Amino acid sequence: MRRFVANGALGFAVAFPMITSGPGFIAALLGVFVFDEIKGSRNVAFLIAAGVLTGVANALIVMSR
Repeated sequence: MRRFVANGALGFAVAFPMITSGPGFIAALLGVFVFDEIKGSRNVAFLIAAGVLTGVANALIVMSR
């Protein structure tokens, strides 16, 4: 049986935020590029800011280990 490598290497407290934030951001990117759900430069700027904050938050969680 295969296990999640991130859970084993990083631990659940570190891997959980990374695993849960990734799919939502990928879905938002699909909404921009595939389905044209997010339109307008202001909304795209908010999406970029959210992506940057998510990346920084995940990096800080990993570094806190």
